[in-house]
Amino acid sequence: MPVKVFMNKKGKFVELKQPEMEKQPGWWQRIVLADVNGDGKIDIIAGNYGWNSKLQPTPADPVKLYLTDIDKNGIVDPLLTHSVDGKEYTFLGKGDIEKQVPLLKKKYLYYHDYAGKTVGQIFGDSLKGSVPLKVTSFTSGVFYNKGNGKFQFKAFPPAAQTAPLFGLASIPGNPDYILAGGNFSGVLPFEGRYDADFGDLMSVDKNGDFKWASPVSTGFLLRGEVRDIKAIKTASGTIYAVAVNNNAIKFFKINN
Repeated sequence: MPVKVFMNKKGKFVELKQPEMEKQPGWWQRIVLADVNGDGKIDIIAGNYGWNSKLQPTPADPVKLYLTDIDKNGIVDPLLTHSVDGKEYTFLGKGDIEKQVPLLKKKYLYYHDYAGKTVGQIFGDSLKGSVPLKVTSFTSGVFYNKGNGKFQFKAFPPAAQTAPLFGLASIPGNPDYILAGGNFSGVLPFEGRYDADFGDLMSVDKNGDFKWASPVSTGFLLRGEVRDIKAIKTASGTIYAVAVNNNAIKFFKINN
């Protein structure tokens, strides 16, 4: 593929390829730069969509989003699909798909006619030539900087994969820690709200592995839709501001 080049007043921005990241495209919600493992190199803390979802993408069974005019009426129809054992199915059911493509009402009059049909069986050649956006991982974690432009990914513990993560912050020390928070409610009832994250505090050992601690024991207890976490240095120490959607900003301080 050709390298993309962007112009600005100071020169050219050149898009650099990162094989480790390109092999696991995700629905990334937040990235924060910090030296997580204390080796002097800047790492990438990355919040993804999490595992607590009806969608479970893998390299063999990715989640795809098609953006094409299926019924040729001049309107782009977004079509979200997922795969099971190599067979691709629509994520939404017959009723929701018909709102976008009314012609399906004639082709599949009854729900049992539609049930179990693959994307190819339903749409035939309508998606031919359309290149979908593809996701193979919803896992949040850290891309560790190995030097020379190379990164190695390590996943957060399962307890920190319960919802999309929008807020991330690094706490330097010995050991280092990572704060995280998220949740997301702007979904269809069929999908269900992502509200299982109560705030995450993870220590990072010398190998870059994580140990998750319960928010009840740490005091970093959050509810609602966390959208950002920022560290603020003050004369009396660092405090952490947590932005929660439709709520007041919450502040936390480490009580030594």
